[in-house]
Amino acid sequence: MIDKIKLLYQYNDWANEKIFEMSKQLTEEHLQKPVNFSEGSYIKILAHMLEAHDVWLRRILGEEVKAFHFVDTSSLSNLIEFYHQLKIKTFSIIDNLSQEDLNKSITYRTTQGNIYTNTIFEILFHILNHSNTHRSQLKLLLKDYQVNTQNIDYIFFSREKNS
Repeated sequence: MIDKIKLLYQYNDWANEKIFEMSKQLTEEHLQKPVNFSEGSYIKILAHMLEAHDVWLRRILGEEVKAFHFVDTSSLSNLIEFYHQLKIKTFSIIDNLSQEDLNKSITYRTTQGNIYTNTIFEILFHILNHSNTHRSQLKLLLKDYQVNTQNIDYIFFSREKNS
């Protein structure tokens, strides 16, 4: 199972990099333009996706997180830089997990103060699912902004990886 988790995180990275590549075609106006769903703008959706990923990793590491909105959304390059550090952190954690670690329970406090317990596997799966949700929103906006989009579904990653 741990090998499948690593593979899914390789896909997640591949898809994120594709989103960044497509995002570079947007104007500053498009990045900041208000939208009436999710986090309120393209750049804020992207930041939320990355921040949530980081928050969940911090919970796995036993760190308490008291607030979101810690990433500078004034430019796409800030988010790309943050992501590259996040990627290093992600693979460092995953590469050091054992099969048994996936079943380990983590108790954490949400930013609203509620206490929950989930396994590391559940948290890692949630990060992937959450990222897919927001990448779909971003891709919809990219199409609305007339950007030539790329396929970011898992099967395209698999085909590229195996070619």
